[in-house]
Amino acid sequence: MNDRKIKFYAPTKEEALLAAQAELGSNIEIISGQVVFSGGFFGFFRRKEYELIVKLKKKKAQSKLDIYPLKKNKAAINSKPLPKLPDKKNVDKLIELINSNLSEKKNKSNGKKEILKESEKKNDIPKADEENSLKSLEETVKNLEKMVKTISNEKIIKKSKKKSANTKKWDGELGILQRKLEWHGVKRDIIISICTKIEQRLNERGNAIFPSVKEFFIEELQSLISINNFDLHRTKQHVISLLGPTGIGKTTTIAKLSSEFLNKKDDIQIGFITIDTYRIGATEQLQGYGELMSIPTHVVFSKDEMKKKIREFELKNYELIFIDTAGRSPYDCSGLNSLCEFISTNDIEKYIVLSSNSKESDMENNILKFSATKPSGCIITKLDETRKFGFLLNLSKNFIKYPIYCMTKGQDAHGEIDFPNHQTIANMFYKTDD
Repeated sequence: MNDRKIKFYAPTKEEALLAAQAELGSNIEIISGQVVFSGGFFGFFRRKEYELIVKLKKKKAQSKLDIYPLKKNKAAINSKPLPKLPDKKNVDKLIELINSNLSEKKNKSNGKKEILKESEKKNDIPKADEENSLKSLEETVKNLEKMVKTISNEKIIKKSKKKSANTKKWDGELGILQRKLEWHGVKRDIIISICTKIEQRLNERGNAIFPSVKEFFIEELQSLISINNFDLHRTKQHVISLLGPTGIGKTTTIAKLSSEFLNKKDDIQIGFITIDTYRIGATEQLQGYGELMSIPTHVVFSKDEMKKKIREFELKNYELIFIDTAGRSPYDCSGLNSLCEFISTNDIEKYIVLSSNSKESDMENNILKFSATKPSGCIITKLDETRKFGFLLNLSKNFIKYPIYCMTKGQDAHGEIDFPNHQTIANMFYKTDD
């Protein structure tokens, strides 16, 4: 009998397969399947059906569908990775289909389905035990329902764990730091990482009072943000160029830096060069600062002319030469290429200027685009125009690569410039409105 081919007919492929499994069990081999048409009148009103041809495998027939065994001991289950389970919606559809088949089987006394009648007429199907077949399907449905419940429970547990990690709240001094970082708009994953590391170090500290949470926070900042301040006691000549979009404070920052250097060293010689001939009033602004601080200012229109002026300052032993560049949009590829070409020399130190009142995405994009000039670091401006400094940590991967050299406030050319350390930045985060 194992070599006999048996045909089943049903409206769909799935129902034909279920009918075959209901009669013969799961130990069957599908030979072929196709859509056929039967009945009708003179070629009209023909009925579309699915014809499935199967045969029994030589292996002993099983009483259940081949599904993942749920009754294995825990050790066996844990020792092997679970197979990829079907989507819950698909499993629900399968259960619904099997339940529908069961209902039809139980009401068989009112007349068997045509697919089974057709097979019995041809004497292709041996009569199986009806009760065993129904029992097999009922057990299959129960197992599938258990599987769906298991899948749902696993998803609930995973979501619960993830939610628990994202909503963790610390107490005491560490909780205060957490709330302050949240107030400043630091990203959740960065807060969790910082607080978790500090918590581990506090546990290692034991009952000791020091180091405190704030001191541990400062150490974390040292691993996240690089700081490399300007040397106010320089002994060799430096050519410094500030880069960035229009209106972020490049010219004002040059004036602030010059004023700070003059205050630290009276006899220092400083020179200004501007290549910003695009913005109305740009050259006049730098010239005004130059007159105020007795600093010579030159406007240049070409790279060769700029090199010539730099050489003149160097021959006169000028220690600091500031180059004010034209503001360029990070989306202006032609303008950026022109700027890179203008200042493409290793003798010029380049710094990206970032306005702290800008959107984080814009700040990150500015760093990305102006990094083509191979900058030495970043300068943060307009700290007085925002109260939240989460961007310092949210963009920390950029500040590791391009260190922060100084921070500025206000429009005054004198003062309001800070050469920060990690203690300074920690104090900025501990200062909130709450």
